[in-house]
Amino acid sequence: MKFLILKYKLYIFFVITICFDPALAKDQIDTLINMRIKNMQNSEISMQVIKESIKTSDYRRAEKNAIEIRNWASIMINYFPIGSEATIENDSEASGNIWTNKFNFRNLINALIEASDKMVEAARMGNKPLLKKAIKSAESVCNVCHKIFRN
Repeated sequence: MKFLILKYKLYIFFVITICFDPALAKDQIDTLINMRIKNMQNSEISMQVIKESIKTSDYRRAEKNAIEIRNWASIMINYFPIGSEATIENDSEASGNIWTNKFNFRNLINALIEASDKMVEAARMGNKPLLKKAIKSAESVCNVCHKIFRN
C-alpha cells in the first residue's frame, strides 16, 4: 500500500516538475533522490529481516518483507529520472551508466522483481532452502547492479 502512495506521489512530483515551475526542479530532484535512498535502505533492512525470520521460522514476516522488496523493485525505475545522477551537490550515488545503459539497468530491476517473487513464494510455502536460494539470488542482483550502476 505504501508503495502505491509513493507511486502516486512520484506521479504528482513529475507533473509539477514538468508543467509548472522549472526552477523547482533541483529541490524536487533532491527530494526524489532522498526518497530513492530511503527506499534502498528500507530494502536492505527488509533483506536482513528476512534472514532473521528464517532463523526463527517466521515465514509470514519473511513474506511481508519480501513483498516490500518486490514492491520497491516494481517502481524503482521511476526514481531514476534524468538529472538524478550523482553530483557534488546531492547525496546520490547513481552512476551515469544508468542512463547510458538503461536496457541493462531495467533487466537487473526485472531480475530483482523475479528474485523477490521467488522469496515471496518460498516464504508462503515455508520452504527454508528455497527461500535461502531466492535470497542469494536477490542479493546477487543487487550486488551486480550496485557494482555497475553505483559510484
